[in-house]
Amino acid sequence: MRVARYLLDIGHRRLAVIAGPTRDNDRAAGRRAGFLRALAERGIPPGDCPVVEMPYTIPDARNAMSALLRRTPRPTAVLCGNDILAFGALQECLWAGVRVPEDVSITGFDDIDMAAHCHPSITTLRVPAFDVGAKAGELLLAALRTGSCPPAIRIELELVVRATTAPPAAPDS
Repeated sequence: MRVARYLLDIGHRRLAVIAGPTRDNDRAAGRRAGFLRALAERGIPPGDCPVVEMPYTIPDARNAMSALLRRTPRPTAVLCGNDILAFGALQECLWAGVRVPEDVSITGFDDIDMAAHCHPSITTLRVPAFDVGAKAGELLLAALRTGSCPPAIRIELELVVRATTAPPAAPDS
């Protein structure tokens, strides 16, 4: 939700999502639901936001982005379910002559090394992998000691704004 709110705050209204497969993947389903919930909070109906589900591969992300670029009107921002999808979307824009972020903004999720080192660098949500692993270990040990299932926890994510996002070219886009 944080990335969607950020894009809405800087003026985007025509958003799209390239999501990972949500079947049997509660994390991908949760990200997709969060994106759509953030849009609904700002009065943008879910039907106005195209969602394309693709495997987490660069070629599939390129195909998804190609389809989104052919839409009329074209989205001004694309939220991707992870940084691999964002990198594939970015590559498709570069190959198609679409300027990022001038023509379309792209965001990812995870903050893998590639996100900071590609050009332009990808705006993303940083997942604190070490903290997640440490907490998982603690919960696993506690579950083994008590024999009970640990409660669900929330880990704070950090929005890392980089070069793939900017306000849309037209203020009411």
